[in-house]
Amino acid sequence: MGVNSDDGFLMTLGGSNPNDRFAVKVGEFNGGRGASDTLFSFNITQAGLYAARCTWEQGILGANIEIFSVQPDGTKVLLNDIANSGIKAYRAVTSPTRVYARKVTPAPGGAATANTLFTVELVDGTKPIDPATIKVSIDGTQVTTAHPKTGNVTTITYTRPSLYAPGAHNVAFTYTEGTALVAVNWSFTVMHYQRPNGNLYEFVQADNIAWGDAKTAAEQRTFGCAHGHLVTLTSAEEDVFVELLRQEYVQAGALPGGEVWVGGYQLPYQAKTGDGWFWINNEGPISGYNGGSTYANWNPGTGEPSDCCNTVGVEDNEENYLGIGLFGPGLGWNDDDVSHFNIVGYAVEYERLSVSVDIRPGGYPNPVYLDAPGKLPVAILSSATFDASTINPSTVKFGRTGIEASQVSYSLSDANGDKRKDLVCQFNIADCGFLCGDTSGVLTANTFSGCPYKGSDTVQILNCPPYALSIQSMQDVHHLTDLYLKVSSILKGHTAPTVAQNLALKSFDIFGKLRWTKTLQNTPLASNPDKTTTVDLQYSDMEHGQNVKAQMSVKDSVSGATEVLTTQGRVLFRPDLAVDSVSVPSQVNTHQIVNIFASVKELKGDLGATANVYLKDGNNVIDVVTNFSITPLASVGVMFATIFQTAGAHQLKIVVGDVTPGDYDLSNNEQGFSIEVVQPPLVPVFYCASYGYYDQDYQYVVENPFWISTYHDQYTNEYTSETLYVPASFNSPLANVMLKISADGTERDNFEVFNVPINIDYSDGCFTNASGYRNLADGTDFYIQTYQDCYGNQSSWAWFIKAYYNEIFFSSYYDKVWQTGSTNSIAYGYGTALNTTTSVATRFIVQGDAGAFGGNGTIGSLSTSPFDDEFDYLEYDPNDGLDDEHVTGFYRSNYVYGNNCDITSP
Repeated sequence: MGVNSDDGFLMTLGGSNPNDRFAVKVGEFNGGRGASDTLFSFNITQAGLYAARCTWEQGILGANIEIFSVQPDGTKVLLNDIANSGIKAYRAVTSPTRVYARKVTPAPGGAATANTLFTVELVDGTKPIDPATIKVSIDGTQVTTAHPKTGNVTTITYTRPSLYAPGAHNVAFTYTEGTALVAVNWSFTVMHYQRPNGNLYEFVQADNIAWGDAKTAAEQRTFGCAHGHLVTLTSAEEDVFVELLRQEYVQAGALPGGEVWVGGYQLPYQAKTGDGWFWINNEGPISGYNGGSTYANWNPGTGEPSDCCNTVGVEDNEENYLGIGLFGPGLGWNDDDVSHFNIVGYAVEYERLSVSVDIRPGGYPNPVYLDAPGKLPVAILSSATFDASTINPSTVKFGRTGIEASQVSYSLSDANGDKRKDLVCQFNIADCGFLCGDTSGVLTANTFSGCPYKGSDTVQILNCPPYALSIQSMQDVHHLTDLYLKVSSILKGHTAPTVAQNLALKSFDIFGKLRWTKTLQNTPLASNPDKTTTVDLQYSDMEHGQNVKAQMSVKDSVSGATEVLTTQGRVLFRPDLAVDSVSVPSQVNTHQIVNIFASVKELKGDLGATANVYLKDGNNVIDVVTNFSITPLASVGVMFATIFQTAGAHQLKIVVGDVTPGDYDLSNNEQGFSIEVVQPPLVPVFYCASYGYYDQDYQYVVENPFWISTYHDQYTNEYTSETLYVPASFNSPLANVMLKISADGTERDNFEVFNVPINIDYSDGCFTNASGYRNLADGTDFYIQTYQDCYGNQSSWAWFIKAYYNEIFFSSYYDKVWQTGSTNSIAYGYGTALNTTTSVATRFIVQGDAGAFGGNGTIGSLSTSPFDDEFDYLEYDPNDGLDDEHVTGFYRSNYVYGNNCDITSP
């Protein structure tokens, strides 16, 4: 059959009449929707007339309901459409009326809380019932009920003296109608309600309730003897527990899917959406972002807290209260306004009450010997206002956190001499999970009526083993959990063991129920560089959030004695690093620095990670961000810089790799994208170029009867320069400079450099001057100066200077009288000469964010000015007063020069 409805509906079948609450639910849609079908199936084993009831709700906007059967070919036929084989339906029957249940709590097949009141209201039919014949059994045990009758209505109630355990419970209900015995059997499910630490939790349905009203209502509720308050989610473990409990309520039909209030709020008039968040009851601040100093689990997908919706991301007091469940299972928190149509209820937490406990009654400082295999007595003390005999021994837990060990025996006796009976429990020391350095032991327990208690006392840990055992449990997307156990030596002279003689593992679900126990013998432990030893055990039957306890027996490397090591941990999701978004220009120029931005998110919320983030062109790594670090649920940006030398479409991808401690899901570790690389069009510009070459060879020799002196100097100087006048300004860096120089038709130089820095020399907010420089080698230097102002004016001057210099100097002196002499020589130079005679040609291009400018230039028709002079003459010698000083030598030079101003050609 099927129902098409706008909005929800509930259809039941069976019972004495359509109003009978013993009827079976056959179809339901619980929530709001537009007109939509819900199909459902049921099996009728006996022909007859069956009571049916379909209740329907109207939310907002449109409204409709249709009830139909579905033929084998998929055709839908409305009820009573007899001509098309529709199912017959009747408004009433003429047979004698039957007894029916107008109220049943807990409902058949429904969900219930642990302290639910059992209630059945029976309405007489033609034949009344006899209340004395009513019998109720729950889980096979007959219970005593109250069953007064008023008029034709008998009300049967039962108050359980203790809380129902989580799980399924069976009810057997009988009565006589006239003389006929009527038996009705049904079951209901009690949802979980107690976290392993002992606090109690429940969800209360209350559509569209305001946050302040929910806070007041929660504080007025009681669970056993504990008073409630809105839930405070101060740790990941508690957050996971509450979220799984919410999902359990929704799946059981005890709570609609939607948002529920918890106890977080924001102070008004904050500067930012994440500022000023706190938990009620002075339980501390809430970080306004995930991965902060206190626990937070804001939904990153919508940028919570967002203070939606007149403005988004701007704090204007729109959403100052904390809700969970809006975005679906496990998808984080939301900030919402005081009263919102998303709200379906609120979550209540009941704190444990305090109780006095005494470890090793009558003693102090309560020594606990970790090498002792014995038992540790712990007394729950009675007082004038508390009776320890009301504690249910089966609920007592004790250890370093209060959840480790169950009592192995107990007795009621006066442990402190106050003439009151105390509950004294014995615990195996090895099960308590104490570690060196612990200073207290914690006990948790419930009374028979379900009242939760917690107490603690001091301990002194003695005889610590020389080793420490730690555990890390991490699960991936394939539901494979790695249990890493590590043994560290904590006493000098001890080496970590390489074999675990005995290894006992216990796995508990998020609600504290034992799931499995595994025992391993002679397990090898691998040695590590840090002198620890480890073992990695893999299991596929573990759930996220469940606790794991480990007890390992190893041999002491010094004494040879067996040491028992204990630890416990929780199954966490591996960090799930995903490339969330990429920001990249769709088109870039060749030789240009391209910045590519991406954000990487951690999606699971349990662990942070380190990784390397790669930018790849195909399979080639073109940039990498190393030692990238991220905290749980955080989003961290990364930036890459690269240059593309070739034009065309480039298929790129960003890849997160080398994740430590391993990634949850590798399928989301990369994101691909394309970028079009183009060669920008070359813009011709005005240029001026010049060339100058000068060389000289000069020799001067003087000789007289007394001495001879020689001076010889060969000198060559050449320069080539060109300036481009660019009608644009450039931002740093200048992507590319290309320069080719040819002399007399032969290419002599070919330079190409990238990413020339341009530094601001002056800027006053309107006028900006900047300049850059790069040496191109072989005596060639490049310069650029660029200008722009707030009036739209901009220009640049780019020029190169190629310089060549070479000089050889020699001098000597010889004294003919004394026959002594000296010499001196110098050789110096740089660059390579073009030594052209007819022409110089250039290809000079600068490329940056403003485009590519320049092209071919030339200096033709060079001019030449040679000079050649020799001399030989006698001159006056002051040494002897005669004209006998002989001077000889020469002066030769050549000057080649040219310049040109024009427009560059492509």
